[in-house]
Amino acid sequence: MITDKLIAERISYERNCGYWGVNNHYFFNKAECLRYATQIKDFNVIYHYYDSAFQTVKWNTETNETLEQLYKKRAEQLRQKYKHVAVLFSGGADSTNVLDSFLKNNIPLDEIITYYPIKAIDKLRPFFNKNDKKAENIIFEFDEAAKPKLLEVAQTHPNIKITVVDNTDEAIDAIMRNDLHNVSIGGLGTGPHLTGLRMIAEMMMKCHEGGGATLVTGIDKPRMGYNPANKKFGTWFDDISGHNGLHTDDALGGFMPTFEAFYYTPDMPELWQKACQVMKRAMEPIVTSRPAFYNDLYYPAFAIKGAEIFNVHHIFFKQLLYKDWSASIFQAQKPKSSFFQDINNWCLNTTLTDKKFKEYHYGQTLEFISGIDPKFISYDSNGKPLKFYDSRSKIITIE
Repeated sequence: MITDKLIAERISYERNCGYWGVNNHYFFNKAECLRYATQIKDFNVIYHYYDSAFQTVKWNTETNETLEQLYKKRAEQLRQKYKHVAVLFSGGADSTNVLDSFLKNNIPLDEIITYYPIKAIDKLRPFFNKNDKKAENIIFEFDEAAKPKLLEVAQTHPNIKITVVDNTDEAIDAIMRNDLHNVSIGGLGTGPHLTGLRMIAEMMMKCHEGGGATLVTGIDKPRMGYNPANKKFGTWFDDISGHNGLHTDDALGGFMPTFEAFYYTPDMPELWQKACQVMKRAMEPIVTSRPAFYNDLYYPAFAIKGAEIFNVHHIFFKQLLYKDWSASIFQAQKPKSSFFQDINNWCLNTTLTDKKFKEYHYGQTLEFISGIDPKFISYDSNGKPLKFYDSRSKIITIE
């Protein structure tokens, strides 16, 4: 807990991540923040993400550079900043564009790292239906999207190290040794899939000691909404996108690996700003026609019922921001739970693990959320906890 916002902001720059605030107290672990908020009965939790850089953006100016030029510029910036640059690659649109920003511009890249439960995928592959894009099938993006790209890079750029991490066994072991709390990233949630990030962080700790190494993440497309009352567009940062690999202090013996967000970076806020402007210009002529990318959710921070929130994961935005992205590449739906995330269904809802494992996982999850008011938690119709409600930064009106 920190009581000085200036100190919290400085630490956020050092750790390359956001933080949470309530009652002038600041935290780098969401679960800890929510427990404190519960104790003092203050439910006004605000997420802060480089406020000094993003909350002060001047919207009356815009760079003349294109998004593609800014992507290249950002890749060059990272190359100059670190001795060892590794891209965390999932096969999705965001990380593919990050990877291509290095490859297509001939900017040297040291390593590409991806993690999936490979052993589990091999066993479940016969049951996979490519036409079924439910969230639990996100693990098959390895076969359908990531693996083909990695094979291509291996042929065209043999000097780049390609590392595929199989976290199947580690995911199961973490549950069975009661270690789930140590794989929680930023205290946002729990899940066996997070063991992959810890395994990668351990690799960075062992292989790149002494600093000078970073893992670049493809987080994320700008969040955006529209207020029909004043006809204004707004943007913000969700904490689910801004934690940026923040491990607990105990997870790696105090070691904090360096993660860099490619898009959400205070080192180049004009990249995020440009993406917002491109999205706004594309939506202005069609915003009242209720296009397919509407989430149609009420977002209280807009302070008006019926405010529109856009689903930025829709193909409309992927192709708008990443000109080479193809709709033919398999992409599953986004998970809806952070505690029992669909990506973990391979071990939570199959016979690959036993009843004891599932009970251990459920018990550790309940332990993780203990002491936190249910008002902060989303539950399903059976009372099963799904996730913490997202915390968001202050709305920024895009002029």
